[in-house]
Amino acid sequence: SLSRLVERLELRGLVRRSPATDDGRGVVVTLTDEGAREQRAIGRRHVEQIHRLVGGALDADELATLRRLTDTLRARQSTIP
Repeated sequence: SLSRLVERLELRGLVRRSPATDDGRGVVVTLTDEGAREQRAIGRRHVEQIHRLVGGALDADELATLRRLTDTLRARQSTIP
């Protein structure tokens, strides 16, 4: 099902597939410029929804604590961009 999803994204011009240079069996999937624009737009909507649903639930100190905790989690997970 993942291959079909990637194929649909490729047909829409959102991703590009190319052979993996280090593994002949693999495929590298990258965002196209249009895909990157779409990803940013989706990301903005996601942030707006989080702000709408969670934003007012925490005061400034609680938000600062949450930020420190998520920064710590990200720092300890080297694979998270």
